[in-house]
Amino acid sequence: MSSSRFSTTDILRAIIEHEAGVSVKEVSLKRGISPRTFYRWQAKWGSEKSTEARSHAVLAEEIRQLKKLLAESMPSAAEMTRFSGRK
Repeated sequence: MSSSRFSTTDILRAIIEHEAGVSVKEVSLKRGISPRTFYRWQAKWGSEKSTEARSHAVLAEEIRQLKKLLAESMPSAAEMTRFSGRK
């Protein structure tokens, strides 16, 4: 399965933007998608039934981003031994 060009967070932000009153055409142009793609996203993620799934997806994306930031800020084992002077 190919990876999506848009993350779940991007998709949910587009739907929330539309729910806030922005037209489908404007959301589609801003995101670089067709209105048909937007309506597919809305059918999958926009229903009241998927509210829990939406919040889970947003949290999962935030956790992924935080883990990435933590990994980037933590020094590697090689750097730790170099700075400590041990071999």
